Amino acid sequence: MQRMRSMQRVRSKIVLGFRSQSTAAAASRGKSHTWVVSEAGGGQAAIKMLRLSAPPVNVLSREVLSDLLTKLQSLRGDENVHGVVLSSGRPGIFSAGLDIMELLKPDPKRIREYLSLVQNVFLSLYIFPKPVVAAVVGAAPAGGCWLACQADYRCGIDAKTAVMGLNETKIGIVAPFYFALPLVNLVGMRVAERMLQLGELLPPQEALRLGLFDELHSTVEQVEAAAVAAAARFASIPADARAATKLALRQPLVDRLHAARENELERFVVELSRPVVQGQIERYLSSIKSKSA
Repeated sequence: MQRMRSMQRVRSKIVLGFRSQSTAAAASRGKSHTWVVSEAGGGQAAIKMLRLSAPPVNVLSREVLSDLLTKLQSLRGDENVHGVVLSSGRPGIFSAGLDIMELLKPDPKRIREYLSLVQNVFLSLYIFPKPVVAAVVGAAPAGGCWLACQADYRCGIDAKTAVMGLNETKIGIVAPFYFALPLVNLVGMRVAERMLQLGELLPPQEALRLGLFDELHSTVEQVEAAAVAAAARFASIPADARAATKLALRQPLVDRLHAARENELERFVVELSRPVVQGQIERYLSSIKSKSA
């Protein structure tokens, strides 16, 4: 029981290098794991905003992933919806990525369930037939970057803390191929190799130069407005032709995951269970705890 309480305290403070911005925010975690759907405004009623508000740092918990799948299914079936913008309702953060506490001393059954949810999100979002634009209004490390990379277009905020990248190696983990290859498609193999091996988190201007972002803007409002405009541009193309083009380009990676998902689950669980990896995760969490003390 004492260990469980300790883990809950760590979970509320630490997520891949981000800590809660206040004690109140940390205390509120668990009360709201939701994606809020709203109209985009600005005369774009057919574009829906999908904002994540999961205090304190928008962790992709199992609740958040399940809710995203439910929302995507609903938006996909709504013929009045022509495009989707993914954004954040939390200041300074898009998403801090996967729930690292799911990865610490994982129960075999629970970790497989969690990773299956992660895979299901990819299988749904990556080939979502309607335009998806990411409004990256804050930092997007690890799974946050992965989420944004699945969109058709990315608008970012030009703030020095709004770093972005797949930094899994920093905690001793190899990014799954369905995390790594969408990044490769955006920045190219050589840059992606460097980023993935070093666990680099890029500042916005560098991310724009390398193709990780399509646009940068100065405020959250500007980022979201640009994302809505981009979604509307995509939606203005005949839907069947645009969706078929997207599917032709992206289906091979989805097929690869379908064929390998059980093996990939087993590979990740075995890797995660190695003492050296668990030790690295514990040291990483300890270092973050000491910085936040």
